Amino acid sequence: MKYEVKIILYPELHAFFENLVRPIFENEGYKIEMNVNFTGLEIDLFGKHKNRDEKLLVE
Repeated sequence: MKYEVKIILYPELHAFFENLVRPIFENEGYKIEMNVNFTGLEIDLFGKHKNRDEKLLVE
């Protein structure tokens, strides 16, 4: 199942938001990497669940 949540922040709050949600997802079983670059796209948080075949992208 695919879920999407959109939160729009002021630019100066992005680092605050990343540091806020990272421990939440780690607590839910995701291994999180910060500031991952794919071709032409920068992902602020990228996570893979440790037990399930699930991926998480926060942009």
